[in-house]
Amino acid sequence: MINIWDYQEIEGKVKVTCIDGQVIIGNMGDVNDAEDEAEGGLTEDSIDIYKDATIICIPQSEIASIEVLSDEYLK
Repeated sequence: MINIWDYQEIEGKVKVTCIDGQVIIGNMGDVNDAEDEAEGGLTEDSIDIYKDATIICIPQSEIASIEVLSDEYLK
């Protein structure tokens, strides 16, 4: 399983490949802690990806890999 917390400082474009083969390319958003967001319905840690003015929330268990395509944080 991917440790999504390794990506919490990323401020750029990422490519997320899900375990079902779906690929999502967008800007990295928040890393969400399930305990902090439980009232919002989260049952596990997840990441938010911003794509086409939409927020896509991906649970940690659904992520096969994350590739950083660009990162403003590293510059």
